[in-house]
Amino acid sequence: MNKEKLLIIQNKIFYFIPVISSLFFYCIVSLVNSILFKINLLGSLYIIPDILFFIFVSYIFFLFSKKLKIFFIVQFFLLAIINIGDSLKLSFFGAPIIMDDLFSLKEVFVALWMMTPFFVILPIILIISVILILILNFKFRKSGLILFLTFLTFIISLNIFPKQYNLLINKLDKTYLFWDQQENYKHNGPFVYFLNQYIRSNNNKEIPTKQSVETALQNINKTKINHVGAQNFAPLKQNASISIKPNIYFILVESLWDPMLLNNSNYSQDPFYKDFRDLVNEQKNYLVSPTFEGKTADPELELLCGVPVLKNNVPFQTELKNNLECLPKIFSELGYETNAFHADWAAFYNRDKVYKKIGFDNYYSIKNYQKDDLNDGKLSDKSFLNQSYNFTNNKNQKPKFNYYLTISTHIPYLLNETRPRIINNNMGNGWIDTYSNAIYYTTKEISEFIEKIKKDDLNSIIIVTGDHLPFLGNNKEVYTQTNTLNELTLHSTPLLFLENGKTKKINISNMYNFGEEILKIMRVDKQNTLFGLFDSEELINTRSLYVDQSSPKYININNGEKSIVPNELEDYTIIYNDLLFGKQYSIEK
Repeated sequence: MNKEKLLIIQNKIFYFIPVISSLFFYCIVSLVNSILFKINLLGSLYIIPDILFFIFVSYIFFLFSKKLKIFFIVQFFLLAIINIGDSLKLSFFGAPIIMDDLFSLKEVFVALWMMTPFFVILPIILIISVILILILNFKFRKSGLILFLTFLTFIISLNIFPKQYNLLINKLDKTYLFWDQQENYKHNGPFVYFLNQYIRSNNNKEIPTKQSVETALQNINKTKINHVGAQNFAPLKQNASISIKPNIYFILVESLWDPMLLNNSNYSQDPFYKDFRDLVNEQKNYLVSPTFEGKTADPELELLCGVPVLKNNVPFQTELKNNLECLPKIFSELGYETNAFHADWAAFYNRDKVYKKIGFDNYYSIKNYQKDDLNDGKLSDKSFLNQSYNFTNNKNQKPKFNYYLTISTHIPYLLNETRPRIINNNMGNGWIDTYSNAIYYTTKEISEFIEKIKKDDLNSIIIVTGDHLPFLGNNKEVYTQTNTLNELTLHSTPLLFLENGKTKKINISNMYNFGEEILKIMRVDKQNTLFGLFDSEELINTRSLYVDQSSPKYININNGEKSIVPNELEDYTIIYNDLLFGKQYSIEK
């Protein structure tokens, strides 16, 4: 064989290198993933399109590379970062990374930093390193440009033709389970899964037309809201004319849940402080959260606005573009000063923008607080509540709607030396040890705050509830160990409601219906508000949940049993889209 033929063969083999390296690295990373995270991507032929997509992307990097060794490094780290990122999110939240998560990066980094800075520093170093290597190893080739432009055209087309692509993937992806994103990930692989979810998400964000909104309202026997967005609130004020306007103290507690609900648990003492337990036992109220172990902003939307969370994408960050007449705005129009308090970054979950959109006059974030009593860097509930109270207590004579969002019981539930561990249990699990002690001190400090309010401001309404259940280990570790897996239990958080210092029984379970109870006291007709839109009996009797999946499952709100998807869900989704990011045709302007 002469040198010329040998050179031709070598060139042909050279251009097959990305195929060989892609298959090798894909198998290695998948094997490591299955060992570390128990996620096996190589058990099905359905994974082939994902491997082909990775090969295509690898060719782009290959054709723009100077040196082959550096290309291998880039290719490996690209695959490793994506796979490990997906596996970590699956372990913590039950679903892989999707496009909407990119809007939550700062929140994710803050949460990870609270656990250990290593989880933040390592990926940042890896990403920066890969970018620098790409720049230093870059070499322009026409063939690389052609592949890159082809890839770019494909991405652009996804945004131009979302409906067509959605129809296509629904035909091709016959194994798709809307209730089990972990299985979908195993069938699709990281790249195809990400693209499929992006296509489905894009298709769900189409701005509704006026005709579609009017038809949806007709289907659910509703008319347009007649006051939202309008300047004249006269009908609302007339209906709400009461002699004395009570101050409202609305406390949303981070990860508030009753640890006594864990099966086969044995604590040295009750994890709830005695006064708090007495109030819980006396009222026996609870609310059902749409989320599990995270995403506090979703319960906030439901509690403050009466809008049920119908998607798994944190609307505060991705969809809430319009102003909404939520409880803060309604109370502002009733002559109240409306204040939000949260001792965290102002921009966390986009709250600095969203709180204005839903009607808060003032927002006090971490920059407003003295960091005088910290639990693992987080302001204790005692300090947070007392400082918040002092900010507005003597400010003016207006009645107050004060909304407090606590943070002390955020993972990892660590306490300072002034709060020693006093509760033990028989489980031998660090998560429940730290949580049960943290929630004891939180319920103690909230109980003391309630007593302070009752003493200083008896003519008031005090509300205390939680956002979601606590994180207790990867893959619901503690809940699984104790066989505490009833869906209703996994989403129910205690509710305390005190009017003029006296407890009150509340016959409402869904978070998005709770606001109507407050409006009732203020003699406001809920039909003039958002709370009157989402109140059909069929919708109220079901609850959409997000446990281990990006798409919801539905349960009966009364017993936790699996329920069918409400018939009116499509109509409600149209109205939801119209209110949050559409033209708001469902509002009489």
